[in-house]
Amino acid sequence: MDLAPQIPEIMMVSGIPSKMKIWWEDFDIGSKLAIKRRLGCLMSLLEITPDKHMIRALIRFWDPDRVVFKFKDFELTPTLEEISYFTNLQYQGRGQIIPHSQSGKKFLRYLGLKNTKELRCFDNNWDSLDYLYESYGRRDGYEFFKKEFYGTTAHWRARRPIVCVVTLLGTLVFPLEYEKISICICVVARAVLKELTAHNSPWLP
Repeated sequence: MDLAPQIPEIMMVSGIPSKMKIWWEDFDIGSKLAIKRRLGCLMSLLEITPDKHMIRALIRFWDPDRVVFKFKDFELTPTLEEISYFTNLQYQGRGQIIPHSQSGKKFLRYLGLKNTKELRCFDNNWDSLDYLYESYGRRDGYEFFKKEFYGTTAHWRARRPIVCVVTLLGTLVFPLEYEKISICICVVARAVLKELTAHNSPWLP
């Protein structure tokens, strides 16, 4: 009889893409503060070095059906109160923001990109971290991809923090696959940025 624990087949973020770190460090202080006001302590995820040995040990106790860590009859379930404490973000009295599907055209329009044939890579509802970084993460991204943007250099600069938020949420908070950004994340990013502009209120993922 095989008594070895069954290890569930799940996908997990086990490292921070270097492009995200480079992108973040390239922002000036004002842009960093603006993003932090919207995402609270989530930006500190870029400073974390995942312990792969700990991940391998804990994954044996992951219950994919209940989405919790389970140790015999004890479940380790993070509560909203605990998450709110660690992220320094309030959640009471606020609605939940959940990613949902949207068209590739809306995704491109929100990011200020033209709906060209070359950019239609949405058969599986994702865009690549590489492309978003090359377009908005690099300081000279506008010069290289000028024909693919709507607007001027000023519009491009204003969108850089927005696309960074989309990319961070799609990479570390709502990961799809390695360096693939779900276009559904735009719904969350738009709600976060709009709410905070209008009400100056924090957001809890």
